[in-house]
Amino acid sequence: MNPYLTYYNNQVGTGLAGFQGLRYQKGHGWFGRLFTSILQFMKQVLPVLGKRALPSGIGLAQDILSGENVGRSAVKRLKEAGRNVADQSVDMIKTKLLQSGSGGKRHVKFTTRRRKKKTTKVNKKSSKKRKI
Repeated sequence: MNPYLTYYNNQVGTGLAGFQGLRYQKGHGWFGRLFTSILQFMKQVLPVLGKRALPSGIGLAQDILSGENVGRSAVKRLKEAGRNVADQSVDMIKTKLLQSGSGGKRHVKFTTRRRKKKTTKVNKKSSKKRKI
């Protein structure tokens, strides 16, 4: 048998099940960062888009209650909602991509006030060394 393999097997030990490592590493690699950034973007965009689509949904319900054709009204309102959502999302993307400013925000460090030291007067007579 290969001496390197026996040395390795001695180093590894018996391979008890409780002491095994993870089968796959869990980390924040390239895909992890990509999905995290997409998720953060979606969390910012979806509430805004929902607010823009809500008036179109209300208008569709009003059209149905007034007796208009459901199909035509739905197509009309969906186009309206699509335009509103597209305009809003383009504006949001522009603001995210075309950032402005002059650098990062500075953090102000809070410093504690130093207390003034109280000075006491020293008697010159008592500060002299005594002769023995």
